[in-house]
Amino acid sequence: MKRKPKHSSKVHLCIRLCCLFVFIFQWEVQAASQTKVSIDMKEKTLREVLKSFKEQTGIHFMYNVSDIDVSKKVSVHVKDLSVEETLKSIFSSLPYQYKMVEDYILITKKEIQQTQVNERRVVKGKVVDKDGRPLPGVSVLVKGTVSGVATDVDGKFEIHLNPSERFLIFSFVGMRSKEVEADKAELYVVLESMAELMEGVSVTTGYQNIEKRKLSSSVFSIDGDIVREGAALGLDNMLQGKIPGMNVMASTSTPGAATKIRIRGSSTISGNQEPLWVVDGFILEDPVPISAEELNSLDNVNLIGNAISSLNPEDIERIDILKDASATAIYGVQAANGVIVITTKKGKMGKPRIRYSMNLSINERPEYDGLYRMNSKERIEVSKEIEERGLPFGVQPARVSYEGALMDLYDRTITYEEFQQKVKRLEEVNTDWFDIIYRTSLTQKHNLSVSGANDKVNYYFSGSFQNARATVRGTGVKQFNGLMKLGINLYSNLKLDLQMRAATDNKEYLYSSISPYSYAFKTSRAIPCYNEDGTLSYYNRSQGFEVPLVYNIVNEMNNTGNSIDGTSLTFNANLLWEIIPDLRLTGAISYSRSHTEEKTWFNELSYVAARLRNYNYGLELPESDTWKLEQCKLPYGGGLRNKDTRNTSYTVRAQVDYRLNFSTMHELTFVLGTEARSSKYEGLNTIQYGYLPERGEKFVEIDPIQWPKYNEMVKREPNVVTNSLTNVASWYGTFTYAYGGRYIANFNIRADGSNSFGQDKSNRFLPVWSASLRWNVQEESFLKNVMWLNLFAIRGSYGIQGNVSPDQIPNLLVRLGSLDATSKQYISKLSKLPNPTLRWEKTESYNIGVDFAFLSNRISGSVEVYRKKGSNQIISKEVTSTTGSTSMTLNAGNLENKGYELVLNLIPVRSKNFTWALNVNGARNINKVTKSGITTEYGYRDFLRGSAIIPGKSLNSFYSYKYDKLDKSGLPTFKDTEETDGITKEEMFAKVFEYSGKRIPDITGGLGTSLSYKKLTIGFFFSYSLGSKIRLNDLYDDSGQKLPQPQQNMHKDFVNRWRKPGDENHTNIPALSVEPLDMFGWNSDRTIEIADNAWEMYNKSDLRVVSGNYLRLKNLYVRYALSEKLCHKIHAKSINFRFEATNLWLLADKKLNGQDPEQITLGGATTPPTSSYTLGLDITF
Repeated sequence: MKRKPKHSSKVHLCIRLCCLFVFIFQWEVQAASQTKVSIDMKEKTLREVLKSFKEQTGIHFMYNVSDIDVSKKVSVHVKDLSVEETLKSIFSSLPYQYKMVEDYILITKKEIQQTQVNERRVVKGKVVDKDGRPLPGVSVLVKGTVSGVATDVDGKFEIHLNPSERFLIFSFVGMRSKEVEADKAELYVVLESMAELMEGVSVTTGYQNIEKRKLSSSVFSIDGDIVREGAALGLDNMLQGKIPGMNVMASTSTPGAATKIRIRGSSTISGNQEPLWVVDGFILEDPVPISAEELNSLDNVNLIGNAISSLNPEDIERIDILKDASATAIYGVQAANGVIVITTKKGKMGKPRIRYSMNLSINERPEYDGLYRMNSKERIEVSKEIEERGLPFGVQPARVSYEGALMDLYDRTITYEEFQQKVKRLEEVNTDWFDIIYRTSLTQKHNLSVSGANDKVNYYFSGSFQNARATVRGTGVKQFNGLMKLGINLYSNLKLDLQMRAATDNKEYLYSSISPYSYAFKTSRAIPCYNEDGTLSYYNRSQGFEVPLVYNIVNEMNNTGNSIDGTSLTFNANLLWEIIPDLRLTGAISYSRSHTEEKTWFNELSYVAARLRNYNYGLELPESDTWKLEQCKLPYGGGLRNKDTRNTSYTVRAQVDYRLNFSTMHELTFVLGTEARSSKYEGLNTIQYGYLPERGEKFVEIDPIQWPKYNEMVKREPNVVTNSLTNVASWYGTFTYAYGGRYIANFNIRADGSNSFGQDKSNRFLPVWSASLRWNVQEESFLKNVMWLNLFAIRGSYGIQGNVSPDQIPNLLVRLGSLDATSKQYISKLSKLPNPTLRWEKTESYNIGVDFAFLSNRISGSVEVYRKKGSNQIISKEVTSTTGSTSMTLNAGNLENKGYELVLNLIPVRSKNFTWALNVNGARNINKVTKSGITTEYGYRDFLRGSAIIPGKSLNSFYSYKYDKLDKSGLPTFKDTEETDGITKEEMFAKVFEYSGKRIPDITGGLGTSLSYKKLTIGFFFSYSLGSKIRLNDLYDDSGQKLPQPQQNMHKDFVNRWRKPGDENHTNIPALSVEPLDMFGWNSDRTIEIADNAWEMYNKSDLRVVSGNYLRLKNLYVRYALSEKLCHKIHAKSINFRFEATNLWLLADKKLNGQDPEQITLGGATTPPTSSYTLGLDITF
């Protein structure tokens, strides 16, 4: 006897269930059709009539708002008629037709009958959503006509077309309308969610897609087209001002430099404060491991780039920013600072599309206008005063400028008349250092992509090239990117997605000792860069052996350098198996490799080499034993430092998704998964001396015995291996319940296990969880009649987030010290005391939000309030010195962030040909340390820089001295500087310092507007920042004011300096002085160091602190799309031209005196944002 196949009973069961469903559906439709309807309305809108019909029958209407005008006035008088008879009465006088589709009625425009039926062709097809589910009731219209049909319950349609009719327009409520060329007899059309509507929009978390009407978390989504800017090289720069609650700090315009990003403040005191980057569901690793201290420092500029640096912005489809615990919990402990989820583009249904885009940008260089620097004549006047008053230089001044001419006169190498003529020329030279060091640069970007899809395959291939020449001469970035995405429907229920990304970049920068902006800013314009014969003009910069060491910036730029070469390759694979409808199993794997090589070099012609040689290049080396044995560290050649870093990382994930619907009102969604991640860094740092790059990159041999100082230098800088391994194993789950589309509850949990905690098993795993609710108020019966209300939803969440700094380990840490002269062995030094109780940092997060949309979504937005309380923060605590250290790190700090966010979108005007749109976003974050570690370890500079962690104050809060007045000699004085007997260091600091403010603003945001008329669009975008304070650039030398050297420029404030008694009554600019004004050391009786000298105190006084508030016109754009008729002539689908201009206007505190408010670096010398202009072309075939 044959055994029946096991699947036979399952098939029979499915047939029975289908029959039962059909029976129930038919019974419901029949019951609805037998309902009697009574309507008595005169000159009422169609909307009101349809609402009355719906209340009596329970049948919904669906229509395209652009095709159906529900504000039309109609009169309907029916009593106890059937549904069909009532519908005929309603639409008898209207140019619309209706059709029953499942449990709703589809309204479309009436189809105009065609006469030439025999010439018409038949086009059939199927319309589905992005998951392949059929869409019934989709409106299918012939472009340019009112002729159309609707899809049936299986998403299928059939339409008759005239020979001249080539395109069909597909539209559906909650979906993005789509135009498709009817170039074949059967079409397969995929409709995507429409980002402009709140309902039906999905948000990508990286692990799942959630309909926004069911989203109870704080997530902000933005389309890739809105983010992209022509002149910006990296995505992180493009996001500034566009995301509420996300502060993007770009302190330099140097291409390739990473920004500082904070989402809802800083969630950790000592750990990494940057958000997590995720691309297509997988976490990205930084190309090189950078310590949390360097990442968090506002004064550190990261030229290597961050995890997202290698991604091509043209490949980005959309960005979702996850902000609260409910949204980020699925990512576990790495997500305490927020998550930025990027979804890349994929192919669209239809013929293959070839798209080429191009951007050509002109970037302006900095200029002296508005910087308040002295010109040549003003600077010579200062030198004259120094001579007239007989003020002595502390060291021999450089033989340049006025002082150089004066030395020539004293040496009688020139006559007095020649001296006067030379001074006159110097007063007129006005060297433009910005023109010498900088240039107006050209940046070009090219991108080519090929994409397409059908019911079997989806593909997207792209390649791009960017050549961003920086405004600093000799610097820039070249980058190549490639992306290949392939989606294959292996079976009807089995789909495979493959992706490969590759990138390579070359960055050329100046040597680390060269600060181009600082040099142009601080160097006197009264000295030339070139001699009259065209050779370089040098000046004395420091004292060498027997002779001054000379310097010229152009020589230094030509003979030093810094290059960073990076490559990366990522492979992703995702296999989705739909076991049964609504039950899916997903397996995913990601493998990534990157290689970064940084070379920093200098040759023997450079000033860097001259300092090590202690002698100028080109002179015959001295025979002195003193020079050879005690002073010369590098007799020949230059130096080459290599930093080679390789990263290998992988992620393996298995996930089950199940959705259960029952009783038409209840929906349950479950997601369960497990994940393993590993990231390994292998690094080697080396330095070699005797480098001769101009001689085939060879190295000269240097005898360490003959040159003992060289031997000592080499031994102090041994090669260093920097390897690290991070393994994380996780499991996670989400549960969502929705009732009738009105009430949604969500619960997320994830447990991460890390190898960072050594053998302590109790701390290896941390469960991170969240719970959230959403109430779609507009779905309630008492608001059904409010026709102007499209959306009103309230949501709230609570959760626990976690974090651990990779810099922290539970074990004792030692480092290699210097070579001991006696034992001839390297000394091991204690680097960090063990922390056996090391555990995860935790953050409690609360969030309440309201989403709204009114008047057909012409007014929409959201308001959110949040609070984050961080505990177990890793901080320093004082310990007894008998342990071998004075401090150790413990989980003993607390931190709090609270604030609110606002998003408002307005469409004041929307007509057939003209649209005016406005959007505003803003956020305020209040950051406060509620519990910190020791404060006795802090030196006075920690308070000045803002690195001291003080309870009750925000992170990055800085302090200043209290300026009092100038004394009768024109010297600065300060309040509360007296040191009394028995006063402690903490008490003295509290007395002498005054809180100045925060370096990071409280309020950030952006506002934009666009005007569209037919094919032309003009738009503006402003970014703003409020609440930060900025310290002005130094006026004096912190190490002790000496007279300005002839090569040094000065601020124009010095024109109003103190010159004679009585001037102290109307100026606060001190006199020219050689007084050291020491505040500590041999010339002072102080026991507590509050400053090095009074000149440093003046630079860092409250007098030199101004507001950092600003409003910047970040982007202006004009876009024009050619008509379809012109495009078709060259066989193109679309052609768009763009013009963009960035950083055109700035409103800021006048006291900044030309200093850019985004230069958050204290005494900032980074190159500020400059204006750029871009021409762009987008063409699609």
